[in-house]
Amino acid sequence: MTLKRCFITAVLAAASAVVAIPIDAAAVEQYPGSASTSLVQQNFDDRMLLDTWQNEQGTFSIWGSAPDAAINITETIADPTVDGNSALARRHCRSPHAECDKKNTASLQVCKMLVGSLEDSRKNEWIHKSPQDYCLQSDRGKCCVSWRTPITSTVRMSELAGAGNMLLRECHDGRGKISGRVLNAEIGEFCSVQCLSNRPRRC
Repeated sequence: MTLKRCFITAVLAAASAVVAIPIDAAAVEQYPGSASTSLVQQNFDDRMLLDTWQNEQGTFSIWGSAPDAAINITETIADPTVDGNSALARRHCRSPHAECDKKNTASLQVCKMLVGSLEDSRKNEWIHKSPQDYCLQSDRGKCCVSWRTPITSTVRMSELAGAGNMLLRECHDGRGKISGRVLNAEIGEFCSVQCLSNRPRRC
């Protein structure tokens, strides 16, 4: 047998001896896509990636409902007859309160950076009328802020920071993780449910 043939035989034998490392199913369930390196490359049922950009903090992404993914920049007026979507509805909205969760926990540090970005660098930008998700992923982890109620008038992104800060104060687990939602969150003139988690899945 020639030296070249011996080498090839040895390589094939080594390849056949490779043992697959099992994936922790519980970890994958708690952290969807944890086996993937990039949030923006994952599929989330009815969510569609609308935009992504990077800076020194990490990779930001915006997600929306797949049927409503086309961005509509036409300003609309709130309909006072639509329950939950008017200034009148906001006046009757109960006091906001946080509900913390142990599932789909996000990085507390990354969530702080994401909420801070909404307050600062993107505070003068407008959110889209349909529920969306704003996410940040870095080498420390990932975090998404989401809301449930359709918005029928122009609202600044900074309006998402109030409920976000409430969750940062009340729902961190003391180990660097956070997940939860705020009921009766005020977003502009609207009463909604707003969440912090590790995925773009609304609330």
